[in-house]
Amino acid sequence: MVNLMQNDYPVISAFAGDQDVTREAASNGVLLMVEREDRVYLKLERGTLMGGWKYSTFSGFLVFPV
Repeated sequence: MVNLMQNDYPVISAFAGDQDVTREAASNGVLLMVEREDRVYLKLERGTLMGGWKYSTFSGFLVFPV
């Protein structure tokens, strides 16, 4: 499981629970209101990365400036 964190609080998660851990995929989406000093980052839960595919992507964009 991977969590999108904002200021140390989980906002949304993505989880894949297939038995074949070499080919898991998960996705999710969220629109956040972010202030200038906010921290936004991805947090992988301990012990949840196993198997063959070890790549992930994350993208974000500014909808409008504050």
